[in-house]
Amino acid sequence: MKLFENYYFAMLARDRLRRPELHSAAASPQASAFLAGLALPVAQPVPAQPARETALRIERSRVLRAAGLSDLADSELRFGARSGGQPALLGMEAAGAADSAAEALHILKFMAPDHLGIPLAAAPRRFWELLYPLPYRAEMFADARERDLDPYLVAGLIRQESEFSPAAISSAKAYGLMQVLPVTGRRYARMAGVPGFSTALLKQPAVNLKIGTMVLRKMLDASGGHVEQTLAAYNAGPMRMAEWVTWNSPQEPAEFVESIPFTETREYVQAVLRNADMYRRLYP
Repeated sequence: MKLFENYYFAMLARDRLRRPELHSAAASPQASAFLAGLALPVAQPVPAQPARETALRIERSRVLRAAGLSDLADSELRFGARSGGQPALLGMEAAGAADSAAEALHILKFMAPDHLGIPLAAAPRRFWELLYPLPYRAEMFADARERDLDPYLVAGLIRQESEFSPAAISSAKAYGLMQVLPVTGRRYARMAGVPGFSTALLKQPAVNLKIGTMVLRKMLDASGGHVEQTLAAYNAGPMRMAEWVTWNSPQEPAEFVESIPFTETREYVQAVLRNADMYRRLYP
């Protein structure tokens, strides 16, 4: 599980192992033998200190950046990552020089694409803070708690929807941090305490969070408090979700998630829940 500890099913396994009835359970010899025979790749930890070549590349990039040549500085780091350097450290350097948390997240996801396979303790905290940032934390937590929402779930949703970019606009013309459609924003604005609604307001983080958390609260209520169903509706629409829940009678939420026919929505639900779990572990 160490190799996959940041994935959705590892999160479910951790939750299940906390059940009292499993505390004294012994490992199955057959399962242990099977797992021991698997040739799984070993996750490489992020080194605390750069190798000489990496350190030189970082130094060159800083000289270029100080000279106002940021594009060349970023190219130096990307080339190093592609050429057998230490991509996580080079990515941290590039992300650390970004103008926003959203840009830093995007850069490090690109330069360290295997980050989900790295155990939490096997990388510097700064690595995880860049990958799981919490800008607008005060407003986000205040609005989430006002709506009786889990703030970590809200953070996980925003990371998946917009990567914390207030200016994000989807192909469906959804806006801002929580990717709110203008028609939805207009419907819920007054309820959320936002008078004089306009589409441009959705690009303002404070407004987007107020409206987005209200939308999420109403959708959660409509689904009877089922988080997985709410997230499926947030991504694919309430009508599709209402149809999917009639297809079978899942015994647990993960079974419903696996039954979602749209790969994009199924992976979206898993990603948001995984993100929320990462935020809880990083910012307890």
